[in-house]
Amino acid sequence: MKTIAGTVTISLKDYEDLKIEVIKTLELRKKFQEVSYELEVFLSYLCTRYGMDEHIEKYNIQSTKAKILINDGKAKIEIRKLKK
Repeated sequence: MKTIAGTVTISLKDYEDLKIEVIKTLELRKKFQEVSYELEVFLSYLCTRYGMDEHIEKYNIQSTKAKILINDGKAKIEIRKLKK
């Protein structure tokens, strides 16, 4: 797909609103990463205590948004890419 060069004109209010939304999005992304890490730690703990492999495999088959990877007893949550 080719990129088309051009310009867009928007109002100053819309521009300011857009800047605020960018900040909110960055904050939300940071919180998501923190929560994701905490879930990975919890899953890692569970995997070392209980036989979770079968359950994680079933989850990975059913989930369309995320995948859980286990490597050396450490869990990693991978966000699946959305198909366009």
